[in-house]
Amino acid sequence: SRDNMPMEILSVTSESARGYVFPLGVAGQFWGASEARQTLVARGCIPSVITETWVRNHYRWSVWSAASYARRFPTRWKEFWSVEAILNRMLYRYEREYTRGGRSALRMIFEGDASAKQLMVLCVASICAKEGSFGVEVTDGWYSIRSSIDPILAQAIRNGRLREGDKIACAGLRVEGLSEGIPPLSGKAGDALLFITGNSVRRARWHAKLGFQYKRTMFMSLSGIYELGGPVGATIDVIIVRSYPMLYMEMTTGGQKVIRTEKEELKVALVFEEKKAALLQSLLGRRRQNEECARRSSSAASSVKILDASCMDGEILYNSIISTNAEPADAQNMLSDDQREALERYIVLKQDEDQAAVNEAVEKTMPSRQVHALFKLSLCDYPTHTYKSVETNASRTAVVTMWRPQNMTPSDFKEGSRFLMSGLTVSVSSDRRRYLQDLAELRDQRQTEGHVQLNFSPSTSCLKPMDAAPDLVFQSEYRERSVLHMDELRHLETGQEVDVTGNVESCSPCEAGYATSICLSGSDECGRTYHATIEFNSATFGGISLDIGKQVVVRNCWFVSPRPGDGNRHSFILRAEPFTEIASHGCEK
Repeated sequence: SRDNMPMEILSVTSESARGYVFPLGVAGQFWGASEARQTLVARGCIPSVITETWVRNHYRWSVWSAASYARRFPTRWKEFWSVEAILNRMLYRYEREYTRGGRSALRMIFEGDASAKQLMVLCVASICAKEGSFGVEVTDGWYSIRSSIDPILAQAIRNGRLREGDKIACAGLRVEGLSEGIPPLSGKAGDALLFITGNSVRRARWHAKLGFQYKRTMFMSLSGIYELGGPVGATIDVIIVRSYPMLYMEMTTGGQKVIRTEKEELKVALVFEEKKAALLQSLLGRRRQNEECARRSSSAASSVKILDASCMDGEILYNSIISTNAEPADAQNMLSDDQREALERYIVLKQDEDQAAVNEAVEKTMPSRQVHALFKLSLCDYPTHTYKSVETNASRTAVVTMWRPQNMTPSDFKEGSRFLMSGLTVSVSSDRRRYLQDLAELRDQRQTEGHVQLNFSPSTSCLKPMDAAPDLVFQSEYRERSVLHMDELRHLETGQEVDVTGNVESCSPCEAGYATSICLSGSDECGRTYHATIEFNSATFGGISLDIGKQVVVRNCWFVSPRPGDGNRHSFILRAEPFTEIASHGCEK
């Protein structure tokens, strides 16, 4: 019965299980790890296989597991808590590993035959607090490994949301200290360190099977992603809310990042290539001019050097015939056919060397531009998964930057379509990171307002298009685009993204840092006129020229505020983002 359950079962931990011994009912006789090995050998196990290290390891996990089950099912504690029950567990482990050749998840990782990125369920075996940080040991029930946790999980431990004995589902982890496969019980295994971050782990049910999972994918809601939680180990199931145009980011020699539209990048690239080509021709011409002056100054106009017919060295022939003769063509006529071929080969070689030297000088003066293509997608959750309540109740969108898209374009991501994405990372600015690190309660990070910024890299990330059910898309945060007329801007709040249409009133320079602002106007049904000023960054868009009076559509701009002093909300200020587009009659300007 539950009342007869020994009290020591309640206090058994993974650490105390190492040295726990069962009383045998005879005074002074106990059964522990040493006796377990003797019993296993007597039952037919091979002594060289069940070494003392092997027995101590599996005895520890067998005792701790038995105590955990006894606590979970207190009315059945006798089924788990006995010498025979522990012995049967260890016999099963021997038969599983030695007879059937089975290997647990951590053993395969230690031996280099599996990746820690795979989805697996681990158990928190021990937590050791030291100087404000935590040392964590996790196990797959067979072997264990030291783990390094990030501030997100450290805060979860402080808040009591992650404790010894909890099971966690992990994906996208990495291991350091394993340059090559090693046995999990060897001395070098203690050097291995498993890095676990907040975005790569989720709580698992108490009865979840430990080790690698047949279900290879762990899904995560966008609202469950921590900004300081490291790489996103799970897969996100999302709908494309907005697909933005291609952009180009240049890293200047001074370390600055400049983002340009595709149109502006073509202009900048063309001007750069023209300047570089002009510099190349100038250096080549100067080099040839210097060579010609040197040849004329060293040559004797009235004489032609004659070489031995046996000389076949192209460099000697060049220095004697071309460099020092006023009339090199006359001297070449005196060469044999073999000498002329040797001379011609050397001339080609020298021209290549001269070209390489000039190219190097040009590259040093005008280094090649470091430009990378990118485009952004706005995402929301596809509402088909059941997440934890903290994730289900929160609504959040994300913006993912598609870096260096090789065979992908924004047109491949139709708004309203569904994709699975994995291998993403979180982008946090240095100022934002400092702000989050200063927060007293890190557990509130994933509920912070705004978009979480994600990165997609073709080399490490994956995506897969999926069919989307129209009724589920309707339940999501996705809404079809709608172009607002000028009078409808008065209903917007600061920070909302908007597509707006109006007639061009003017294009003019504005504040420092912006080259152009355009002013649009429009009327409502009552004839009241509304105005909107949209400011464009000069480095991104360059100069913008639009026909006065022409009706245009400006997509993907941000509503800033009504113009100060306009109590009637008839005049507004909007800001263009790098992905803002200007279109007329459905065509981009």
